Amino acid sequence: MYIYNYNNNNFDKKILDKLLYTNIDIIVDNNTKYYIINFPSFYEYKIIDEKLNEIFLIEKDELNIQTIKIPKLYIYKGILIINENFNFISNVELNDNNFYIFLNNILTIYNNNLTIINNILMRINDNNFESNYIFLKESINILEYISQYIYYHNIFYNQINNFINVLDKNNEKTIIILNNIYNIKNKLNLIKYYLDNIKTNTIQKVTYSETKTSKILTIVATLFLPLSFIISLLSYTSNKNNSIYLLILLIIISLIISLFYINKIEKNK
Repeated sequence: MYIYNYNNNNFDKKILDKLLYTNIDIIVDNNTKYYIINFPSFYEYKIIDEKLNEIFLIEKDELNIQTIKIPKLYIYKGILIINENFNFISNVELNDNNFYIFLNNILTIYNNNLTIINNILMRINDNNFESNYIFLKESINILEYISQYIYYHNIFYNQINNFINVLDKNNEKTIIILNNIYNIKNKLNLIKYYLDNIKTNTIQKVTYSETKTSKILTIVATLFLPLSFIISLLSYTSNKNNSIYLLILLIIISLIISLFYINKIEKNK
């Protein structure tokens, strides 16, 4: 067994590596429980060791498109170890020795993150009401980017639920924590629902805009393709004087037929 010393406590390094490098979220070893936590934050914490960032930190760069700005997201990895004591192994300075203070703080950060994401979605929704085709297409890219942010927040919420069962349900502090988690769950679900609605509406507007463009092109083709054919046909005729009169007549007939066809399409909509 490889021993890792942290905060004057010894832990099995093999267990820590499994949590950091695999998809395992929980490991129970005798009376000690190990939980992986990936807590997202728009706030940049002070790093203890830059060399460990590759293991303990995931970064999503900020995105700026027109008037919409999505801030940079930091996903800090940590391992929560619960036995008779509380330990949290991470690469950031949290300065929270009390378990309940630590949990309350990261839940507060999480709740603030959701508020920021919700505000961004509201701005996108407001801008989409009177936006051109280019902005609507860019909005889809923004929404896909936000989906990645929500993905990391969803992972964190599930990881929090993994260890709240070890808390004393009769403890007043635990009750406060559970209420906070319940409120966060509702807020997260509302944001997911809001995001899906904005995505659907944006895609519908893009599709409608593309349909209008296709319709204009169809009308142009309907008007000019017959004329091109007539001009090509008459270019082979020998009597130029008669050809001019015939050309004018066919153009008028072609326009009447085209306008009748377009009018019929409008009525059938």
